[in-house]
Amino acid sequence: MRRYCRQLDLLPPGALVVAVSGGADSVCLLHVLQRLRGEFGLELHVAHFNHGLRGAESDADARFVAELADRLHLPASFGGGDVAGAAKAAHRSLEAVAHDLRWAFLEAVRRCCGAEAVATGHTADDQAETVLLHLLRGSGLPGLAGMAPVGVRVRRPLLAVRHSDCLAWCRERSVAWREDASNAEPWCRRNLVRLEVLPALRRYNPSIATALAGLAETVQVDLAYLDQQAEVAFNGLVRPADDGVEQVSLAGYQSLPGALRRHLLVRWLGPGVRRAHVAAVDTLLRTGRAGDAVAVSGDRQVVRRYTDAVLSPRGAPPPLPAIAVAVPGTTFAPGWDWTIEADLLPAPVGPPPDRWTVALDADRVRLPLTLRSRRPGDRLELPGVAGATKLQDLLVDAKIPRRERDRVGVVEAANGIVWLAGRRTAGWALADAGSARVLRLTVLRNESREQR
Repeated sequence: MRRYCRQLDLLPPGALVVAVSGGADSVCLLHVLQRLRGEFGLELHVAHFNHGLRGAESDADARFVAELADRLHLPASFGGGDVAGAAKAAHRSLEAVAHDLRWAFLEAVRRCCGAEAVATGHTADDQAETVLLHLLRGSGLPGLAGMAPVGVRVRRPLLAVRHSDCLAWCRERSVAWREDASNAEPWCRRNLVRLEVLPALRRYNPSIATALAGLAETVQVDLAYLDQQAEVAFNGLVRPADDGVEQVSLAGYQSLPGALRRHLLVRWLGPGVRRAHVAAVDTLLRTGRAGDAVAVSGDRQVVRRYTDAVLSPRGAPPPLPAIAVAVPGTTFAPGWDWTIEADLLPAPVGPPPDRWTVALDADRVRLPLTLRSRRPGDRLELPGVAGATKLQDLLVDAKIPRRERDRVGVVEAANGIVWLAGRRTAGWALADAGSARVLRLTVLRNESREQR
């Protein structure tokens, strides 16, 4: 245990809560930590949670741990809960509720002690059971990695040690422990794996527990590398889109190896995402068409566009309101998240600095001006083009995804559409050498305005 903890820097100096059930593994852990506490600079605090599932036996476990802590001159905290009642009320399994209540108690003790983490007595056998449970559930690499030796608030110093070694250590030193009779009852999935699945596998490999624990350790190393690479890829390919949602570059995504693609998607789609969702989104991003969408958890969807894909709330975006544009003046456009600045200037005016500024002939454009979404039949008279062009055709040619076309601003004067904001302008409305006055319109996203 000393070598393992030093190798992983598993026991930093300071306060450490030790979860002690009274069983051989946790009792062994506490005794060994007591021997090593001076070497590692530890301040140990014992914590015991009474699940109340075995009546007098559970109470005897708590008394045993209290006496043990007293003999070792260590402070101790005790808690308990009606696990059976809570499980029945919540319609959840005893196993799940016991886990949640126990960890809520341990976390409260940790905070009270000012400890960095809680040490648990999980062994290589527990690791093997965990890997098998995840495997039977159909887990991916994170499940095969099992329990990490170092978690956010947990340390597992015995993870490289067999349960049989803990028993032998306690026997050789005449250290007493408590036997939990419920561990021999098939009342939860972990017990079934311990009592039925692992014994069956030992007929094929007597060292199956060591093999599974070794598999978990190997996967942890490989998974850490993949997660690191996926983080780099994520930071390079995922960006906030114009409407605040996140977008991922299709070309960059498609250039990644398959393993990194899936890791990036898990990070992008968030905790709890299902394997089927990851596979469906991967297919969408590699072979889908612009406008195709895949629903994912949390009432969200991934929508493929022409050069990227966005993760957004499911369903069509709400219609944006029509806004009267003050001329001259500054108009905040709620819903659009735009501010429109309109200035009346004497000609001549220099060329616009970017596509979000346009110079119109103030005497040809009849007020009032309105910002609105597109409507059926909208047309724009382009410079040098005979007749009027449908806005629908312009948006398709610009490769604007279907669900986003209603969010492209249309600026309309009393005598016709003058500007498809940020994209195309009516030829008749543009300022030219013969213009006496110029109406300059500038669209600013509100965040850009604040930065400016």
